Amino acid sequence: MGGTVLWVTPVIQSMRTPAYAQVTPGRNCFAIKWEPGDGCEDANGTVFCISGDLQAGGCSGVGFTSDTNWTATLPAGCTLEQGCSKCAQECNCDATQVGNTVTFHPCGVHDISHIELKYCCETDGLITD
Repeated sequence: MGGTVLWVTPVIQSMRTPAYAQVTPGRNCFAIKWEPGDGCEDANGTVFCISGDLQAGGCSGVGFTSDTNWTATLPAGCTLEQGCSKCAQECNCDATQVGNTVTFHPCGVHDISHIELKYCCETDGLITD
């Protein structure tokens, strides 16, 4: 009995590399208005100097003072996008951030009536495949 032995070398048809999870950082942006007598409120159309598609809840964790220059202290990991002092019919949008403190300046001869700011905070991110 004779037989033929046939050896077939296995061929790899495809090889799939496993997907590795990636973290996509996110940002939450808020706009708020603060006035010493009225306190902090979400902007939502009540501001005059800034605008944008923004989330509610921006007052939480922000501290304010209204001495010579008005300041807002942002939560850790947050950065100023735009900050304005509202004085009479003027907006002075030259607010500056050092660390987590944002300083607002008067508008020429008019006193500040309130301040407006837009700030964004980094989120932990979303995990995607």
